[in-house]
Amino acid sequence: MKSTTTTPPSTVATRPAKTPAAPSPGTRPPRSGPSRPSRSPARDGSPDNPEPAPGPAPASAVPGPAAAVGLVGWSHLEPVLLAALATADPILLIGPHGTAKSMVLERLARALGLEPRFYNASLINYDDLIGIPMPNAARSALHYLPTPGSIWGAEVVFIDELNRTRIDLQNKLFPIIHERRVQGIDLPKLRYRWAAMNPPSDDDNDAPLDHYQGCQPLDPALADRFAFLISVPDWADLDPKDARHLLDSRFSESPPSRGLADLVRDARRRFHDLADHNPGPVTDYLLTVESLLRAQHIRLSARRLAIMQRSALGIRAALECLRPGDERPPDWDEVMRLTLTHCLPTHATDHVETHALWAVHRNAWTLATLPADSPWRQLVHLNHPVDRLCCAVVERLRLQPDELGSLVTDALASIANLARRTALAVVIDIALRQGRPISACAIETLADCLQRVRDSSPSQSRHRLWTLNLSSVRSVRQLVQPLGSTVRDEALRRLLLALLPDGYHHINPESLANHFSELWQRFRLDQDGAMQAAEP
Repeated sequence: MKSTTTTPPSTVATRPAKTPAAPSPGTRPPRSGPSRPSRSPARDGSPDNPEPAPGPAPASAVPGPAAAVGLVGWSHLEPVLLAALATADPILLIGPHGTAKSMVLERLARALGLEPRFYNASLINYDDLIGIPMPNAARSALHYLPTPGSIWGAEVVFIDELNRTRIDLQNKLFPIIHERRVQGIDLPKLRYRWAAMNPPSDDDNDAPLDHYQGCQPLDPALADRFAFLISVPDWADLDPKDARHLLDSRFSESPPSRGLADLVRDARRRFHDLADHNPGPVTDYLLTVESLLRAQHIRLSARRLAIMQRSALGIRAALECLRPGDERPPDWDEVMRLTLTHCLPTHATDHVETHALWAVHRNAWTLATLPADSPWRQLVHLNHPVDRLCCAVVERLRLQPDELGSLVTDALASIANLARRTALAVVIDIALRQGRPISACAIETLADCLQRVRDSSPSQSRHRLWTLNLSSVRSVRQLVQPLGSTVRDEALRRLLLALLPDGYHHINPESLANHFSELWQRFRLDQDGAMQAAEP
């Protein structure tokens, strides 16, 4: 995926792609914002939500979850793993085969002293989860005879090969992952729901190593039930020291750190404190991210926004616990970057490039932390680059020349059709004549789009008649004849003539004239090209 990035208040022009590119700042705000972070179904210490086994008080250098179970190469994921353990929200590990997904979850369950159930989703039937259904003595209801592998009594459920699960079984996993229920029956002891899957195939890459036979597309609604979707490191992602240590240790398991349980407890306490106060720019950031991703055709549900808000507070709490000697609190910028990188359901359904997400984060963070009186706050909730430029011009927002120039270049770049882009350039040129300076780069871009109009004249449009579409010629003549001498009519006349002989591709002159008139009205220009007063 190709993307170009600048930091707002300048904007970003991108080509739509299946993975999130670095979008220009701003789309309409969501209809419903993220709700207040919800707590786990049961509070700490309750019978339905048992604490991990007690251990000694955390020291100043207590290792994170991955290091505590002897896993190398995962240090950058420690805050996310600890946040997932502290919030007890569902985890989905995504990575190629042989990347220790199953091993790390198995070791974590053992280190926390919890009763696990491990299921291979490609092999199990639903009866393997719930046991054998049997009628009661009165034959009025069913009860389930537990088996050694049934889910009843489990404190941790780990579902491996999730995207090799049949679609019908995927649907039956929804309530287990999201509600801690099965067949409408509560699972009071179930605390953690973990799963693992191979990465989705990249349709743009035909390499055999990137394609897994037998994998089913993960239902987006099921992916949306996981709070943390973590892409785990492959061998190529390890640094040489970690790679050597991994081979020398032969995946041997070191004794788990007894401080892990207390570390999780401390992170959970800090998480609840943060959830009670909801500090930081989390809400503004998430509203901005939703707008930016929606502009790239990536939908975030209201549930996902609430989950991401909760996860961000969990990551902040985890960073505070993992850096106890740091006098400065963790940076919210880092917290939100980790949240965006590891909490998008798109990871389970599509190929996502990390650098593209970081570009989205950089724009969203800059916009979310703007001063309250910044004019960019009026632009961030608009979907299209042309809408943003129109708002800036009509509302006479106080923008610097490079900022307004960035809006101009983004608006022109967003229009693929030559005729429509030329019409937009004509209107922009007239609208900006009233003392609105723009950057030199924007002037050059605008001049390039206007070159055909400025170089055209009726005499020059008469040559090469044998190449013309005669119907377009007749239409242009009919449209030009009634035009007068106002600035608007003269601009439309030059526009229509400039596209002869070969500029009317995928559009006809009538449609272009209508499009020009719509733009003229949107930019509130009168017949002489002057800006009309904005409506109150």
